[in-house]
Amino acid sequence: MARVPEVMVVDQDPQARYEVKQLAKHAQLTVTGEAAFGTEAVSLAAEVKPDVIICGVSKPPERSFQTMEALLDLLPETPIVAYSWRDDAEAVRRAMMAGARDFFVMPADHDRVLESIKSVLEAEERKRLRMTGQAKALGPRGMIVAVFGAKGGIGKSTIAVNLGVALSSELAHSVVLVDGDNNFGDSAALLDLKPHRNILEFAGDLDGLERGAITDYLTQHESGLWVLPAPRDPLQWRGLAAERFRKAIGMLARRFDVVLVDTAGALGDLSLAALEEANMVLWVTSSDFASINNSVIALETLQQLSYPEARIRLMLNVTSVDDGVRPGKIEEVLGRQFFWLVPYDRQIRLGGQIGKPVVTTHPDSRGAQSIVQLARALMGVGPKSTAHASSPLRRFFSRNGKNRAGKPTIVTGEISRNGAGDEAFPGAPKGEMIRNAETH
Repeated sequence: MARVPEVMVVDQDPQARYEVKQLAKHAQLTVTGEAAFGTEAVSLAAEVKPDVIICGVSKPPERSFQTMEALLDLLPETPIVAYSWRDDAEAVRRAMMAGARDFFVMPADHDRVLESIKSVLEAEERKRLRMTGQAKALGPRGMIVAVFGAKGGIGKSTIAVNLGVALSSELAHSVVLVDGDNNFGDSAALLDLKPHRNILEFAGDLDGLERGAITDYLTQHESGLWVLPAPRDPLQWRGLAAERFRKAIGMLARRFDVVLVDTAGALGDLSLAALEEANMVLWVTSSDFASINNSVIALETLQQLSYPEARIRLMLNVTSVDDGVRPGKIEEVLGRQFFWLVPYDRQIRLGGQIGKPVVTTHPDSRGAQSIVQLARALMGVGPKSTAHASSPLRRFFSRNGKNRAGKPTIVTGEISRNGAGDEAFPGAPKGEMIRNAETH
């Protein structure tokens, strides 16, 4: 019988800790300890060394995030799952930037908690097996991220390609990008690849396919990213059933740490299959009317299908210098907060035109930095600038949410809501967008 995972609960509120402990026990997990934020949590974690730490996010949230960072400094191999009592995109984003591997909203049911714990433990086990060279057979399921947009031409595929390269080259994860755009999939072209096989061949040969043969169907980019391309002829997609597509994604998730699925810009059968399989959906929209309107309709459709909305992370891709649309107004129309912003960056578009991803050709550009920070947030490793050489306790007590200059730290790609957010692009919208959202 498999060992029952041991979890530790961290929250400043004793009542909140009690409720989360009850959830964990109903999920058949062993609660090995509980603590408040700060040194109490760090000291207990050092003593009990849990398999997973469940950490609350409460107001003011800075102490929660500082505690997460200190815990990860102490136990870098121990995943953190965060929770909040509000469905707040900013809390989700900041928790993941602090190092959380997953996030759920309270009140939750014990199945949701168990699913979260199992997914992060499987990811850690997969990484351990790969790092030690023990991954001989299809192992635990990796993370599946669907990149969706309810309209073509909004930069969805470009974001997917650059995100895949960032995950592979910056974080050294094993990553495969599946081109599931059954209209005109162009992931291979965006990477200047010349593939010999495609997803239709892979899906057709799934039965009896051995783990070692999977990469025979893929093409590898110089960054380490593997790509399962779309067929050149869009009409060939007619022969692929949604269930077969779903099975192909599942098999890849047993081989790779991360499976990125670039979907079509519509809620067809294949896109729905990808969304249903995904642990997370990066929902890309631009600020043009058609993209926003289509997103409203698509989100309403998923509600009718009882799709788990907690999986969706809304992203704004700024594709124009002078669109003049206020991000806060887009959030009002969509009824959701933005999880991430990719600021306007001319180099992103130019990179796509020549098959050179911006995260490798211009790593210091605004767009590249935003996508790299997104990759790090998705994997729960925190911002790139985080220093690990100093003592975690010293960092915990000395930082207090500020850098050495005494100024609040601003992370590329984040969205701040300290003000009204009434200024439009381009520029630096007050309180709505990060300060590096200005255009060239």
